[in-house]
Amino acid sequence: MLSNINMNKLFFLIVGGIGGICIWKLSNKHSKTYIDKEGYSRFTDSGILVHRRVAEKKLERKLRPGEVVHHIDRDKLNNSAKNLWVFRNQEEHDRAHREDERIYGESAWYPGFNRS
Repeated sequence: MLSNINMNKLFFLIVGGIGGICIWKLSNKHSKTYIDKEGYSRFTDSGILVHRRVAEKKLERKLRPGEVVHHIDRDKLNNSAKNLWVFRNQEEHDRAHREDERIYGESAWYPGFNRS
């Protein structure tokens, strides 16, 4: 499989994937990924979450301590820059999930979500 995705100064080239491992090209570096036990994609060489790296590229800066990256469509594997929001802290992130739960019902809930 070969596909190009160009979005907001971020260039990905997915050059292949076998058995849950994909190879990503971010800038000039090739990186393999795997799906962790929580269902998130991580780089095999560093363990860094792919969605956090994509958010940093989109923002053109490192994430600040406490910032939380949110998948708008709640698909943990959709790491498109257009599908990611960055919240200042976990409280703001949980607020977004409470609003989703109010609109969409119980399906918006996820493990670890502070429902209070």
